[in-house]
Formats: sequence, structure tokens, C-alpha cells
Amino acid sequence: MKKILMMALLLVTAYTYGQDVKSMMKSSNASSKLLNNDFLDKMATDQLKKLTKKLNLSEDQQKQASSLVMNQLRSEKFQKVLSKYTPDQLMSPDVSDNISKILLNDESFGKELNGLLNKEQQSKLASEKLKLVN
Repeated sequence: MKKILMMALLLVTAYTYGQDVKSMMKSSNASSKLLNNDFLDKMATDQLKKLTKKLNLSEDQQKQASSLVMNQLRSEKFQKVLSKYTPDQLMSPDVSDNISKILLNDESFGKELNGLLNKEQQSKLASEKLKLVN
């Protein structure tokens, strides 16, 4: 009888502990997603500043480009690229420049961004892409 009671007590304890671990994991994942979103927002802002400086984007163009940049950074392709770096590395100028290059060389991003630009800005974008290749 003692053995059965002890086994029941152990099962209840293990079940309760398992529930605590699950809730801790869920809250940990939620906070890491929040940090991830905050981090992506910061990266997108940084990339948008670079685009604005290079292409002289208007406020309206910045709003539209911001959405494009965020969508790209959240894409599976960019998540794989970003996962190769630590958060500190991602905010370094070298890695940030590398991400800019990847972003500008992405065909779908380039097409969408080109659609937002006037002729002068389109030629600036084309020359930026040429600089990246050379």
C-alpha cells in the first residue's frame, strides 16, 4: 500500500513539475519572440535609414519601404541569414552592411522597392547595386 501511495505521490509531483516547465517554456518563447520583434524593428529602422540616405526617400516612400524591409527581414530566407549571427554581431556596421547588400540584391525586394521610386532614385538604386557587385 505504501508503494502505491508513494508512486501516486511521485506521479502527481512529476505531473505538476511538468506543467510548470511547460508554462515556463511558453513564457520564455513569448519573451524571446518579443525581443526578436523589437530587434527586427531596430534592424529594419537601421536598414531604412541607409536606404533613405542612399536614395533620398520622401516620408511617404519611407513608410512604404519600411513595410518592404520588415517583410523581407521576417521572410524565411532572411531568418536563415540572420540566425547565423549573434545579436551583437547583427548590430555591428560590417554585418549591417552585409545585410544591406543581401537586401538590395534580393530580386523580389528590388522589384518592389523600384516600384516606389522615381526615375532619379531608380538610377541611384541601380548604381548602388553595381557598387555592391564590384
